[in-house]
Amino acid sequence: MMPVLPALALSVSLQFGDLWSEMKSWAVRYAASTDWGSRKVASDFLAPKRASDPSEWADAGITPRTIQLDLHDGCWTQGLLVPAKGLSKGTVILLHGYANCKDVTAGFAKRLHTAGYTTLSFDMRGHGSSSAPYCTFGFREKTDVSSVIDDLLAQGVARPPFMVLGTSMGAAVGIQAMEQDQRLCSGVFDSSFDSLNHVAPKWLGDYGIDDPVPVYRAAKTLTGVSLDSVSPIASMRKIDRPVFVIHGTDDCMIPESEAEALYDSSPSPKKRILRIEHGNHGESLAEGHPWSDGAWSAVLEFLDSSQTKPSPPRI
Repeated sequence: MMPVLPALALSVSLQFGDLWSEMKSWAVRYAASTDWGSRKVASDFLAPKRASDPSEWADAGITPRTIQLDLHDGCWTQGLLVPAKGLSKGTVILLHGYANCKDVTAGFAKRLHTAGYTTLSFDMRGHGSSSAPYCTFGFREKTDVSSVIDDLLAQGVARPPFMVLGTSMGAAVGIQAMEQDQRLCSGVFDSSFDSLNHVAPKWLGDYGIDDPVPVYRAAKTLTGVSLDSVSPIASMRKIDRPVFVIHGTDDCMIPESEAEALYDSSPSPKKRILRIEHGNHGESLAEGHPWSDGAWSAVLEFLDSSQTKPSPPRI
């Protein structure tokens, strides 16, 4: 039996711990309701801690070529190009997730390189080596994908057909990019949200912020972008080219129902959905899982079968 004094000390500690937690939660909610606080929360939300892990490429056994990419609005970023093994079947643009970087796509690049595809991974806005201070969850990034394709063609380092493969936020960006740029003939999207309005309140709520409106307002001040306009599902409704939606059944961040909504909204006659049993967020195409080889076999079959002559760019 626990002695009386230690038991009392533990009880007091637990009670004060709960009180401290409540105080912190109240402080966060209060701060987020002020101009200064909402701006700080928005800044942290749009500019997560920058990541970089070049060792991922060594672990994958490939050496990418570093290229500078002009985003055509005064910003630039760094890209890593991996030429295909043999004659290239086309070029796949690889898009990383939130609070991540181009290096996490090394395993994807290895799979695609071996299968005969050239890949280009790059740091998106507010991430890695990008000079842009804030991410916008696809609002500006979709145009960046087009700028990257322009750069690749201008530098003569990649050729069409162009495809896009993204995970999490990268998948959401890829969907929006496909709507905008007809040169993207197909896309693979793992763990995407269907609308930022559906997931951002939950993400902010995890930090004790009940009302996202002041944060949205501050985000627009910082970026000139209305976050509530970011809607991959609205883009998906306008894409008639081949799309492949992938989602883990155990995704702890974005419910599987959002993948189903994206798939159902697509008018493409060549659409596909793959549910990864027991897969968590962003794990569907990661290495080392029981489903890894099967998932990649499905992705490569989709890419091989979905290539069409790219439409001319919009003028």
